[in-house]
Amino acid sequence: MHILGQGNNPILKTVIAQKYRKLIWGIKNKARGLVNIPHRLRQRFPFHVSLLGTPKGPNFPIILPRGYETKGTGGIGNKNNRREANRDKFKEICDFLSKKYGFNLKQEPIRFVTHEAIEKRTKAIKCEDYNIYLHILKTNKNELQQLLKLIVPPETSFFRTPEQLLRLKTIVPEIIKRKKYDRSLRIWCAGCATGEEVWSIAMILHSLQEEEPGLADWKFEIHATDIVEDFLEIAEKGEYSSQSVKNIKNKEFLSLFNRFTEKTKSKYYINDEIKKTVKIIFKKHNLMKDFNCKPDIIFCRNVLIYFTQERMREVLEKIHERLPKDGYLFLTDVVGAIEGIFRVSLGFKHIGSTIYQKLHK
Repeated sequence: MHILGQGNNPILKTVIAQKYRKLIWGIKNKARGLVNIPHRLRQRFPFHVSLLGTPKGPNFPIILPRGYETKGTGGIGNKNNRREANRDKFKEICDFLSKKYGFNLKQEPIRFVTHEAIEKRTKAIKCEDYNIYLHILKTNKNELQQLLKLIVPPETSFFRTPEQLLRLKTIVPEIIKRKKYDRSLRIWCAGCATGEEVWSIAMILHSLQEEEPGLADWKFEIHATDIVEDFLEIAEKGEYSSQSVKNIKNKEFLSLFNRFTEKTKSKYYINDEIKKTVKIIFKKHNLMKDFNCKPDIIFCRNVLIYFTQERMREVLEKIHERLPKDGYLFLTDVVGAIEGIFRVSLGFKHIGSTIYQKLHK
């Protein structure tokens, strides 16, 4: 066995040998920097072991086939060769992310952002070799999540583009009039990030229910999805800074927060009143995968900017399948490049302010 890197954790917990799907237990000897694994297991599992730092601990074990550490790098310690190899491996990392999430990593600025994110993460875990880092991304979900947080940062706020959001006040009553038996309204907010858009929508639904006594027994439900688990945790917690709520001018909406001041900073918490009115389900979801909810309205405003046109088209086709006849889709201007194509071929009509309505089943 070989060990790359030193750490402060005396116990190397579990080593997952992918080829055989077995668990090997070993103790890391701090003085020698070795893993004590029985000889019979070392013979059976011809793997290279690396110890790399992570945010959740100083070390985690990575299993690589023997020779992987030098493959394509010109040998350990050869920085010039490693730099050249890393340039090639960066393309492979981009291909891996593009295939998995649909990202368009061939154009700027997202390509530059991705490169900076990889540089930051490889330094954080003390892994200079992109070949090894690609293997880590494929096998370690936590590290993949850490990278995604840097590639798709949550640049959002409450009631961003309010003129579009407030169209819900006319769209929701139209849907309710058409529903004769099912007294429920479902909204899917795809790529919800840290939840500001989700809670903005919930505030509008709460306001409608307060204004219309006939909606008191209606069930409002929002499915909020994203690929980054940490973003979803923030969204579900409902705790925000004064910067996030700066666009809220309506006193009624501001009253739906509990405000606390700590030293010089104010924090805003979504209060329980809105949580009782609107049921919100936060869930990790990759738009490249199918979604099993049948919403009346879909918001896909914050995520398509990262996609290739081909992947964007695939997502829009899936959205079309999910929506019922006369269902609504909220987008951003990013779809302009293929807007005419998807309107005609998929059967949407533009009703203003990048809002679309499905024409047929």
